[in-house]
Amino acid sequence: IDFNTKILKDQQGYFWFTSNSSGIYRFNTKTGNIIQLTNNSSDTTTICNNKVRQIVMDKQGYLWIVNCMGIIEKLDKNSLKVIYRNRFLSQNQYGQNHFFGLFADSSNGLWIYSSTLLNGIYYFDLQKQDFNYFNQNSQTYTLNSNMVTSIVEDDFGRILIGTDHGGINL
Repeated sequence: IDFNTKILKDQQGYFWFTSNSSGIYRFNTKTGNIIQLTNNSSDTTTICNNKVRQIVMDKQGYLWIVNCMGIIEKLDKNSLKVIYRNRFLSQNQYGQNHFFGLFADSSNGLWIYSSTLLNGIYYFDLQKQDFNYFNQNSQTYTLNSNMVTSIVEDDFGRILIGTDHGGINL
């Protein structure tokens, strides 16, 4: 198994591991059972690519993943099926093998970034199904550097964005 060290523990106690080439693994700590989720090209409810870069959980308990192509997918953790897929980033920017990061905030939004690209950050509003883009040249909410390396939310709901050679953006 070739894990890429992205690990998530959900509310039910399952551990989810992402992989560089073999999809996602769910580990049940109570039974020791491991389930692997992989792409099946004849089933659109499976993940579309086995190179999963990040996994996060939103405040409703849904799992979100981003793969190496920038495709974002929403997983139902009970059925283990993809129930939503968005190709905006892969169609408009990338289409290559990149390391994307993903962060789910408390306002039900997703932040998508790549430390291997110098392109800033995208915010995906889950309710509006709308992307907003921020970088060093943005008219509102500029970044100090376009190389985003991490994101965290503080206790007051403020998003802190870590950048390489640019420090922290608030």
